[in-house]
Amino acid sequence: MGRHPGQRGVRLALGPRGHADGALAYVGRPGLNNTDLANPLARAGAVRVTELDIDTDWVSLSTYRPSTASGSAGPANGTDLLPNMVGTPGRYFESWRVRDFITI
Repeated sequence: MGRHPGQRGVRLALGPRGHADGALAYVGRPGLNNTDLANPLARAGAVRVTELDIDTDWVSLSTYRPSTASGSAGPANGTDLLPNMVGTPGRYFESWRVRDFITI
C-alpha cells in the first residue's frame, strides 16, 4: 500500500540535473514527506525525478567503477553510497533479483 503524500517515512528519489555533464541528484533519508524530498532535489537542479523505494531495507544506491571504460560493472567494483545501507553492491547481481535495478 502506498503512502499518502504528506505521510513521513523513509523516502528516496533520484533524477538528472539540468547539466550537460550527466550528473544526478539523489536524496534519501528517514522522516521525509514528498515536499521534504522535492525541495533539495529542486535546489540541486534536478529537472525530473522519480521516487524510488520507501522501505528502509530497500533504500540504497550503489555505484560501480569497472577497471576500464568499457569494462562491466560487478560486485567486486561496487560501492554503496552510505556504509549503513542494507546489503552489499553485489545484491543487484544475485540471480533472484530480476527487478528494481536501474543502470545509467
